[in-house]
Amino acid sequence: MRNNYSRYLPSFSRMGKTNSTLLPKLFIFLFICTICVLSTLNLQAAPTAHAVCKPGGDTVDQPANCPTSGHKTPTPTTKPQGFASVYIYATEVNVHWDNACKTPKVSCQVKAMVNPGTYKALCQKAGESVSDLGYTNKWWTDIQAPNGYWGWVTNIYIQGDVKIAGVPDCTF
Repeated sequence: MRNNYSRYLPSFSRMGKTNSTLLPKLFIFLFICTICVLSTLNLQAAPTAHAVCKPGGDTVDQPANCPTSGHKTPTPTTKPQGFASVYIYATEVNVHWDNACKTPKVSCQVKAMVNPGTYKALCQKAGESVSDLGYTNKWWTDIQAPNGYWGWVTNIYIQGDVKIAGVPDCTF
């Protein structure tokens, strides 16, 4: 005895044209779904990838649409004759916005992440003590990130001693 639901179940007698066209469509659908998922995963920008801003933070040659609202313009009495250069050797280092926190600490808002390279440094200041990579240090340096923002980076990730030679102390 046959019930009315049998027409919805696959059977060998109905494995004809309908199922043979359905299988390629199913593979195409799965292929498109896979591509979409992989594309979504690859679209997540790397923390240090800036589509329009050049690494190193040199604002002279930067495109006009690089954010600079976080840039600190020192007064003539606190501005050094030139910026010091520091080398950050670690990857994905947080740059904590200096306008949000006058005293450097880990809880300050992160405005950028930087990778190994040379960056402009304004000054350095004692702040929250940080321990990482087997070191502990309370000194932080105010650097310019590639996106134009100035912010604090713990000296642990900067090549040099506890205090970085050639970088003046902050007066603010």
